[in-house]
This record gives sequence, C-alpha cells and structure tokens, in this order.
Amino acid sequence: MSFIKNTMLFATIFFSFNNNVAAQTKLTILYKNSIIKGSQADYLKPNSSAKWSGKFSIDELTINDTITYYQPVESYEEKDEFTIKAIKKIRNSKPIGKTFVPRSNYCNYATGINIEAIEWKDNNYLVKDVIPNKQKIWNLTEDTKTVYGYPCKQAFTLNGEEKDAIVWYTESLKCNLSSNGDSSLPGLILETYYPKTGVLITAIDLQIETNTILPPTAKLGTLVTKDEFEKIKKTKKN
Repeated sequence: MSFIKNTMLFATIFFSFNNNVAAQTKLTILYKNSIIKGSQADYLKPNSSAKWSGKFSIDELTINDTITYYQPVESYEEKDEFTIKAIKKIRNSKPIGKTFVPRSNYCNYATGINIEAIEWKDNNYLVKDVIPNKQKIWNLTEDTKTVYGYPCKQAFTLNGEEKDAIVWYTESLKCNLSSNGDSSLPGLILETYYPKTGVLITAIDLQIETNTILPPTAKLGTLVTKDEFEKIKKTKKN
C-alpha cells in the first residue's frame, strides 16, 4: 500500500512559494480532454492504456511567470484526426486574452485574483473570485508514472471516502501553478482523472515558451464577483 500523507498549504505559504518559483516559469501545455472507457481500477493498472470514448477537446494552459490562462482550443469527434501543428494554428492569437473565450480561466497568483469567462443567456461575463479559496487538501502517494516524458507522482482528493480526483504531477519543471487557482501541490499537473465521470485530461504537448497574457477587461464582458453572478442568474431565471 502506498504511503499517504495529507498536505494543505495555506495562503501565506503558497504565495511565498509561488513568488520564488513561478517567476522562473514560462510554459505552454496542450491537454486532451475526454471520457475514457473502463473503471477506476482499470485506469490505475500499471502500464494501462486509456481507451478514449466519443468526443474529445484540446485545451491549452499558458503559464507566464505568476499568471496562468486556461482555454479550450477545439473539439473533435473520436474519428477525427488532428496534429499538434494544426491545433497551434487555430488557438487564440497573440497576445493571449485579447478576445472573449467561453470557459477560459485567468489566474494572477501575485494578486490572488481568478477570473472565469462565462457565456450565459447570450451575455459574456467575467466572474471574479479569490485564488486562496480554491486550495485543496491533497493526499500524496509514492505511486509514479511517466506523462509526456516527465516523471510524475500521484495525488488525489477525497469526497467522503471516495476518490474525487486523481492527478499526476511532475516536480521536474519547478512549477506548481494550475488552471483553476489551486497551487497546493509540489509540482505541475500533467494528468487528471475524475473517477465519477470518467473524464481524463492528459498533456499531449509541452513547450518551454509562452506568449504575453492580457488581463480580462470590461471590453470583453461584464466584470462581476462570484456572488453577483449567482444573483444575476437567479434574477434572470425569474
């Protein structure tokens, strides 16, 4: 049985860590996002090969010092063929964040701000939240595997007694930033598996380079807090 330990980094610790580490980091990562066949036990078998099922999408995470930007790039059917070169041609133009991209996520770890782009009722909203609220309690294990050529360690979160998310992170890149504001792991996540839904998100390309990331502005959509957005949804439902 793997040795497991609980870890939670509080805001004061994670900001100190990020300021020392993330300033050295410039990365662009492409992830394949889909549902896989089989159970959690099948997924966790040594040297198992995930079998993709149905539609999948390609998402991009850009890390530029203390800022990250996550965006969906393109969706595909299972039979579709694609190349990394073709994906790079259709992704968001330079600089990143110049246009409104639904379901994209901007995080500024230096200021502690997270902004999610949401399209709702034909309107564009930029929903602002605070990064420390997104820190998770991870269970770290000694299990290892290679993802896109990088040695990774396994960690997971729990919902009750069930595993809620299983991730594989690498410490080789000296970066612990993520797509949603969570930075409580000691490395960069290259693969995530959600046992309840079968969703698997895994890195298929990684470049030690990046583009300028622009902060979301009112020109792209209505800037609101998370609480304000919830009130807007309730009002428009009525």
